[in-house]
Amino acid sequence: MQMQEGMKMDTGTEGVFEGQGKVVALVPAKNQVVLQHGEIKGFMGPMTMGYDLASKSLAKSLKPGDSVKFKIDGAKKKIVAISRIAPSK
Repeated sequence: MQMQEGMKMDTGTEGVFEGQGKVVALVPAKNQVVLQHGEIKGFMGPMTMGYDLASKSLAKSLKPGDSVKFKIDGAKKKIVAISRIAPSK
């Protein structure tokens, strides 16, 4: 992905970081989810980007348009947990 002006991504960041966003697409052939997300504090700024999933089973219940919260391994840049956020009533 080409970085756009104003985007920030810390490199070499270790640890697990939490974020929230929206599923834009699922790419099963690459075991990826494309997310549009807000800032992931201590890791990267808001952007739309494809992320590898630690396990194929993480995408089972997801579909484009779902609001999600997720955890990403900063060193591996992989989503290690992701779940839908129920819409508020």
